[in-house]
Amino acid sequence: MVGKIGRAESALDPAPIGMMESIVIFKPESQWRTRPVERVFSDWPAVFRTPLSWVWPEERRITKQEILAELQEKTAIPGVLPTWLQPIQTRLVMLQTGFRAMMGVKIYGSDLREIEKVGLQIEQLLREVPGATDIVADRIVGKPYIQIEIDRERIARYGVNVRDVQDVIEIALGGMNLMESVEGRERYPIRIRLARDFREDLEAIQRINVPSSTGAQVPLAQLASISTVLGAQEIKGERGLLVGYVTMNTRDRDEVSVVQDAERVLQQALKDGRLTLPPGYYWEWSGQFENQVRATKRMQILVPITLGIMFVMLYLGFSRWWIAPLIFFGVLVSASGGFIMLALWGVNLSVAVWVGFLVLFGVVDDDGVVISTYLEGVFKDRTFTSKREIREAVIEAGVLTDAKSRAAAIKAKADEVRAKAAAAMEKAAADSAQAKKAQPGDEYPPMLKPLLAPQPAS
Repeated sequence: MVGKIGRAESALDPAPIGMMESIVIFKPESQWRTRPVERVFSDWPAVFRTPLSWVWPEERRITKQEILAELQEKTAIPGVLPTWLQPIQTRLVMLQTGFRAMMGVKIYGSDLREIEKVGLQIEQLLREVPGATDIVADRIVGKPYIQIEIDRERIARYGVNVRDVQDVIEIALGGMNLMESVEGRERYPIRIRLARDFREDLEAIQRINVPSSTGAQVPLAQLASISTVLGAQEIKGERGLLVGYVTMNTRDRDEVSVVQDAERVLQQALKDGRLTLPPGYYWEWSGQFENQVRATKRMQILVPITLGIMFVMLYLGFSRWWIAPLIFFGVLVSASGGFIMLALWGVNLSVAVWVGFLVLFGVVDDDGVVISTYLEGVFKDRTFTSKREIREAVIEAGVLTDAKSRAAAIKAKADEVRAKAAAAMEKAAADSAQAKKAQPGDEYPPMLKPLLAPQPAS
């Protein structure tokens, strides 16, 4: 397990200063703990219970959702509001919406305290929504600040300007860059500031001296009122208004349906008086579910157009209007089977799932066209007098389909064999031609040819 605290010094990083990120790496699933499962035969004698436990085990592996629930319980400490997502998913969602969760509510208004109040009410209401987890409202107000209010009457008595007091406060507490140190290509700012011992508490700040017009040093406590107040931890703004977030994740349900149920709960609470929204304040939903909403709107246009084009092409190809509905019936059956498998597998609807359905519809359409083509070839120009003849014609079309497939495969294999044989014959002919052109002694290296040449008779 590794983690970090804080944020990068970049205006593009949406993470707040107090954000802590922890990356938990799971062990292999085979090493996860097991939990007992209560069975009907759990109290039976071992002689009967043991064989039944082979078919219906009395223990199971702990699930990921149960591990996340345990982590949520262990990290539920005061001041910490955890949320659990995949690392890449967290970054993408934060860059897209600014949230640290899958989805959330943005509350717009003009006062941070009212926004925080509305956010805490929404946080309690969203806990009623099935599938909503890790619900966290921004704690906007609550960070302590030191507030220094300059008293103009006091500084007038001592002959001190407002600008002088502000400069002393800036230099003593915040620091001021006086100059830069140049070392080759590197530049370092030289900053002046009081040491920590002289500014670490309220009493030390009150003893900071401010020069007057007469040269006397006047303590800051005699020129201003110094107190601690609670202020905003962070200030976010969008569309010219202040904004606060209520974030949440979802498990065991798709994101769009959770957002729809949550919106109904908030609207009903607004009517019942459980949620108070001041005039000029409003909320809106945001998150990665917006991608699915946009894709669904596009598909509502593209899918009917695609199905209409498919119907026209099928009609033009078969010249019979009733063949297209038969093929489309296969699309409906495949879609029903797909939704049943999604329910059994526990997969929620998403853009990827809808893309998979579109691919499935295309495959079903192709299969229906192939089957209908062979059936059309057998049924064309034939008259049937009984159901048996119709069944035999259907079997004949299926056999014809299988036979043509096997014939195509055999033809392809024969073409491959013929190509290999032709290549082998061409290679043999080339080798034979080269052998005929070769001269005696060409098989020896060039350096040995003078030694093998015939010598003249003495």
